[in-house]
Amino acid sequence: MLAARAGLVPGLPLMHPAFYIRPARVEEAAALSDLCFRSKAVWGYDPEFMALMLAALGVAGEDIAAGDVWVATGADGQIAGVVALAPGDAPGALDLNKLFIEPRHIRNGVGRALLRRGGAAPGG
Repeated sequence: MLAARAGLVPGLPLMHPAFYIRPARVEEAAALSDLCFRSKAVWGYDPEFMALMLAALGVAGEDIAAGDVWVATGADGQIAGVVALAPGDAPGALDLNKLFIEPRHIRNGVGRALLRRGGAAPGG
């Protein structure tokens, strides 16, 4: 029963508010980069390591404009997570580039919803 309440049983709905998936907007690039940083930091990495991660955690406006970045929002419209895809090694393949969840939404099904969207992308 705990697995069902946690959303771990296929076919049973998550016991959490719905999240909506939409393409990211270029003007959200800075906010999405900040979300990625906060999401990474929640796992207790030291400040020196986090400083090294700034560039890698950034979400580029060019990637958003290319349609490679999607966000999950709650019913209130606030961004709960982000997924970014990147060209893979094989022709036409896409790889997961980023998947980060707003810390207060971790373990609420946001990542799962974003991964489903990433898998539904052309070539994904």
